[in-house]
Amino acid sequence: MKLSRRKFIKTGLIYVPTALASTTIIPGPGAKHSGVSASGPLTTNLASWLKADAITGKSDGDTMVTTDWPDSSGNGRSSGVFAGVTYKTNVQNGLPVCRFGNGFQNGMTWTGATNLLNALPFTIFLVYSYRAASSAGHRAFQGSNNWLIGPYSLKYSFYNGAFIDGPATTQNLFKYVTVRQVTGTAEHWVNGISQGTNSNNTTPGAIIGLGEFGGSGAGGVEPLNGDIGEVLIYTAGLSVSDRQSVESYLATKWGL
Repeated sequence: MKLSRRKFIKTGLIYVPTALASTTIIPGPGAKHSGVSASGPLTTNLASWLKADAITGKSDGDTMVTTDWPDSSGNGRSSGVFAGVTYKTNVQNGLPVCRFGNGFQNGMTWTGATNLLNALPFTIFLVYSYRAASSAGHRAFQGSNNWLIGPYSLKYSFYNGAFIDGPATTQNLFKYVTVRQVTGTAEHWVNGISQGTNSNNTTPGAIIGLGEFGGSGAGGVEPLNGDIGEVLIYTAGLSVSDRQSVESYLATKWGL
């Protein structure tokens, strides 16, 4: 059978059907999401959105201070008190991050975040890396309850009364992680791949922080020792399609 050349166009080194040339292909979980726009995430039920590329007036290595990290959701939940946090440029995919230290109570609090995650449902997205190789407890995100997202015992972990462990950490390797909690079900994803579920209903609690702030008991001695690039908090248990749309935005933007 002879195929007409007019129905194909050249893309790179091969010819593909014209009908496919303008098609956006959405990758599966864990794939490079190069076909997805990084113009912005879902905004419905978006309660707080901290992205390091929204920080202005800072140079590489500058110390972060009160209100330096604005809330891009428009809800006024900007940074509150910082301790041991610096601004770093061109760290991941050409983007800046906030670098959280390894000292006692190194971290950040929010303004206007009291009771934000004191009840279900919610969905949290976090882009972070762990800068060390030691097997210890570290927390990227937590509250007043013993609840955490972070590099715990060299795993990308989530804890809400029981661990849902992810893959092993790699020093300075960024991941985007997702936690979704509704009544009776909590689930943890790393780079869009499910790490499992449990039925616990423990929430972060009334006092919310990043780095190590607000932890129950061990929080102050379990600082992140890593970088955070972006955090999105939704006061809803997002649907599969909505969750994947936010993950695609993060994967594209951060080169993951």
